[in-house]
Amino acid sequence: MFSKKKGHLQKQQIHYWRTKQGKEIDFIVKNRAGNILTAIECKFSCSSDDGLAHNVGKNFEAFRALYPTGENLVVAHNVDRSFTRKHNDLTITFVSAQELVKKLKLIA
Repeated sequence: MFSKKKGHLQKQQIHYWRTKQGKEIDFIVKNRAGNILTAIECKFSCSSDDGLAHNVGKNFEAFRALYPTGENLVVAHNVDRSFTRKHNDLTITFVSAQELVKKLKLIA
């Protein structure tokens, strides 16, 4: 379930998600209708190798088992161009902070 603690991005509520087993997603943003959840993980840096996609993919996978609809995003300061990686059936998109802001504006 979503946390009671939340911040606000203009009119959007921002949540986080964590299980008792320690799986977590840093930020969850709902679209206006509330039926699509964008899951966001923040990393200091990342590369285009599949190692990070596998590690964060486990958390996205646990989240998407409960909330199947929405984008899975990883944001890092050293991402110049967005790219995607697969983890099992999930697509994970790696974005810059600027690209994240653009995406968040689209779901507002």
